[in-house]
Amino acid sequence: MPGKRKMSREAYLVPGDKVVIARTFQKFACSWYSPAKGLPTVGWIKAADLRITNPNPNPPVSAWLGDWSYSENTISFTHNKLAGYLNVTGEAFWKGFGDNIHIGELDDRAKPAGNQLKVGERETDGYACKATIRLINNFLVVRDNMNCGGVNVTFSGVYRKKK
Repeated sequence: MPGKRKMSREAYLVPGDKVVIARTFQKFACSWYSPAKGLPTVGWIKAADLRITNPNPNPPVSAWLGDWSYSENTISFTHNKLAGYLNVTGEAFWKGFGDNIHIGELDDRAKPAGNQLKVGERETDGYACKATIRLINNFLVVRDNMNCGGVNVTFSGVYRKKK
């Protein structure tokens, strides 16, 4: 069609790249690759081309500690004075047209259960920010309820630890 362009970008993995597998279907795995710099890529890869390892089901608390990022969003974990608990703080952004920016925040303490941590679960308000965070080896996989800030703000994504 006139005026239409095919939008695509060249994406590939090299041996040693780490991906997060969301699901499998027949002989393929839906894979999320999050590079140290640049945008993440999601796509189907032949499962036979991957060496799939299971995440540590009970990582030490120290594995959570530090600053994590996904695009401009950040989540940080520090020790809490309550045994086994972590302080969880974060900022997320949604940028619209012009200078239209919506901001969201995390600020809670939570205790990991295996490789999963739930933020905001003590809140009873139906509009409270709640998020489930999973530590999958060197990645954080985050899913929230879309109540963690302004319109369109979400912490959901795959985070990498900042160095």
